[in-house]
Parts: sequence; C-alpha cells; structure tokens
Amino acid sequence: RIFHPAVNPSTGGVELPMERIMVDGALQMQPILHCLRQLMVAPTDAPIMNLDASALLQADSEGFRRAVRLTLNGGEHRGCKFDNVLGAVVAAPRASDEGGKPSDKMKLDLMGLEVMKDKLKQKAWEFQQQNNRELRDLEEG
Repeated sequence: RIFHPAVNPSTGGVELPMERIMVDGALQMQPILHCLRQLMVAPTDAPIMNLDASALLQADSEGFRRAVRLTLNGGEHRGCKFDNVLGAVVAAPRASDEGGKPSDKMKLDLMGLEVMKDKLKQKAWEFQQQNNRELRDLEEG
C-alpha cells in the first residue's frame, strides 16, 4: 500500500482506464506499465481511489509531498501505517582499516562486483540482440 490518490488505501489496488491499456483488444504489459507510471507521476489524471490523498493534494501540495515521502518510507498518515517501499537505509560497512587503505575483504568484494557488472553487461547485450532478432522477425512476418 502507498499513500496516493489513485491507490485504494484498504486493498492497495489501482484502477486503470481500459481505453489506455488495451491494444488491439488485448491487454499488453507495456501499456499497463506506462499507464501505471503516468498515474503515479500525474495523480490529478487518475481515478480517485483515496479521498484523503486526493483532498490533501488539492488543498496542500507540499503537505501531500511530505505525506508521500513519509509513507513511502513506512511511516503513518492519520493513524494508517504504510509499507516501506523505498527500503531501509543501511549503514555502509567501513571500506578501510585504520590506516586508510582498503581491507583485503573490501578488495575481494570490489573484484566480485566488477565480475558481476561484466556478466550483467553481457547478459543485457544478449537480451538486446535477442530482442532485435525478434523485432526483425515480426517486421518480416
């Protein structure tokens, strides 16, 4: 659940306008995600599911922004506890020993991250190539 005019405070449900998410009579993921993003970014265009959030947005936009920040971090608004969707802030481990140089563990962790980064780049490139092939097949077929 999040504090937003377009999100039902009891269920967390969102009502999406069918005319914006149907493509050739079928539901497709990209229009759904695009519509959901637009509803979150521009709540004035959204169907009102949370009257309290809608009224606060109209009456006090700064108060609305403060309430959104508070509730997205797991805070409460008018006695209602919201989910922490931004994640908890975790203190970073110390990167070095007392001499100011990175520890051996930190060096190994950084090397592991570099390997993971390279693998992720390779996988992203493979996905991009596969998508390009599928697009060409669709255009040709």
